[in-house]
Amino acid sequence: MGGTLQRLNIINRLKLGRKLALMTSGLLLPIGYFVALYVTEMNDSIAFGDREIAGVEYLEPVMKLQESLMAHRGLANILLNGDQSVKDELEITQGKIEKLIEGVGAQNARHGAVLKTKKTWRTIRSQWKGLRENWSA
Repeated sequence: MGGTLQRLNIINRLKLGRKLALMTSGLLLPIGYFVALYVTEMNDSIAFGDREIAGVEYLEPVMKLQESLMAHRGLANILLNGDQSVKDELEITQGKIEKLIEGVGAQNARHGAVLKTKKTWRTIRSQWKGLRENWSA
């Protein structure tokens, strides 16, 4: 009990300005903590929004590529079943796919690290190259 009285005695001996400064700092510490938490949360939200924008930019050429790949698959199936009339259209589609692959590659170079798509994109690109080489053979 004597220790508590000594502490109270120390506070009682402080001048009013110092007492107010001590109380203010005691109140500002939790406020500073919550402001830091708020800023961290806002930064996380902004980073998430940036990743969403990158994803949308990335998906636009990917969707076009997917459509062209499906068309290629259909045309190749028709050609393999003996209908030679689609051969020119198939070659046009292959050229379109090559251009779209360049577009997706550009988006991957720009956003691949953030979206973690670099390894997957390399695999897809190499599979297309193998398919195209085997198709031409």
